[in-house]
Parts: sequence; structure tokens; C-alpha cells
Amino acid sequence: MRAAIQLGILVLASGCLTAYSQTQNPTPLAGCIASPNAPEACAGLTPTATQTRPGLTTKPSLPPLGANELQCFGAPYGVEKRDYANRQQIARAPLSRPEATNLNNLPFPSPRILVLSTNLPIPPEIQRIERGYITAWAGGFINDGLMSWSGIDLDRREVISVQRRIYDKRATLSRPFSEPVFNDWDHVSIARTWSTDQRTETEVVTRRSLRLEELNAFVCIANGVWGVQQKSARELMQMMPTDTLASNATLLDRTEENGAVFSYTRSVDPSDPLAWAASQILKEGLPRIDWAMKH
Repeated sequence: MRAAIQLGILVLASGCLTAYSQTQNPTPLAGCIASPNAPEACAGLTPTATQTRPGLTTKPSLPPLGANELQCFGAPYGVEKRDYANRQQIARAPLSRPEATNLNNLPFPSPRILVLSTNLPIPPEIQRIERGYITAWAGGFINDGLMSWSGIDLDRREVISVQRRIYDKRATLSRPFSEPVFNDWDHVSIARTWSTDQRTETEVVTRRSLRLEELNAFVCIANGVWGVQQKSARELMQMMPTDTLASNATLLDRTEENGAVFSYTRSVDPSDPLAWAASQILKEGLPRIDWAMKH
């Protein structure tokens, strides 16, 4: 089994207790994964040759990134890892790399807002990342009901942002929100929603291609971080602001060694240069979605 990354969040507001757990699924991925109870969460993630954005020609997918393509001045990505505490064997060789996503080949989202039959799962765009960077955040107090994930997927060469809002009538600080409105030119972004008479969960997923210069810069900085001892969970917890219930950033790698496949994870300190560099990549070029809170 692949190493798991778990973020447990307890949201306590006016007697309403919500438990949330994020787990990085250990299964090798050919496309999309989601909760077994909500397979429809994957709609629109698989490229097709027949449904494309109007006016665009389908382009072949880029080949998987080999070890020699993720380098910094000749040093492969993650070549030196000082902290092996988060190393786990997940499979036998050979290692299979996912192909880079050609976002022009994705089917035009229809419907744009996917209605799920159960609670929103961990966003599959985040869950499937094997090499790259993930952040997860849950708000508290004035930010009650707000959650977000972001990711840099080196294999699929994607930048991902997921903004989730939860309105629960039983939570005093929880606030209702409007339906997201998408730009006509945006053929990639989607939303997922699930609701009952007491609770509504909605998330908006935006994605873009990772540029070559961003990939190269990320690998160079990440290599330095892999070679440094990570801070303890207690030290990282002390750095969280008061309006945040949980927050983490994780660096990921997957390698083949002596006939076995291993996954590596490393917590990233907010003061690390990598955290700043990743934030610059994550805030650049993603579509803005009109999605207002109701008063």
C-alpha cells in the first residue's frame, strides 16, 4: 500500500461537529479516482478524442515524464532525501508514470456543476498526485465552513486549486453561498455539489497547465527541501493563525528501488523557500470564479 497523508479536521461550531479526513489513496492511477460512493465526482477528468472545446483540434497527450526530465542542473528530482520517516513501499516494480494532461482534450463540462449522491470526497485531482506538492486548509471561527486544497502535479504537468464551501444550518458561523458562475471561455473548471435539507457542500475546481519554467524552478527548490530535516508536527501546529483549524503542505515523490516502488512524503514548513515558490505558481493564471457568500 502507498503511504497515506491524513489531515483530520474537527469543526466545532454551535453544537455542530463535523469530522473530515484527507487520505492520499495508495492505488496507482490511470485516470481519476473518487469515493466508491461518488464515482460521478470523476466526470470530466478523462481526456477524450471526440468531445473537445469548440474550435479546438484534439492534440495527442504528452508522454510521461521520465527520471531524466525532472532535473535541476543534472540532479534528478528528490535524489537526496535526508528524512526517511515517511518512506513506504507501495508496490512491486515496474513503476508506471501517468501521462501529462492536455487540457485542450478534456470534454467540455456538461453539466458544469456535478451533483453527487453523497458527501463530497477528497478532490480526485488532488488525491491522484504522486510527485509534486499538495496543500490542505480548513478554516475555523469566522472562516467556519471554508476549506481549500491546491496542488502541483509534476507528472500531469498541472496546477490545481479546489475551493470548498459548506453551509450547515446547525452551525452558527456557517453562511450560505450562491451558485458559482463560470466564464464562457473557461472549458476546464467545474463544480461539485451535494446537499440535504440541513447541509450543502459545494466545491469549485480550477486547473491550468504547468509551464516548463515553473516545473524547472520547482524541482530545483524542492531538491533542496528534500535534503533538509523536516520540522515536527508540534512545531508546524504552532505556526497556524487563529482563524485556521488545520493547515498543511506536503511534498511528494515516488521512486523505483531494487525491484519495488516507494512513496515519499515530507511536510513543508510555511517559512521554507518552497512554500513561497509554490504559492507564486498556485496563484498565477488560474481562472477566477464568481462565487459570492450570501449575507
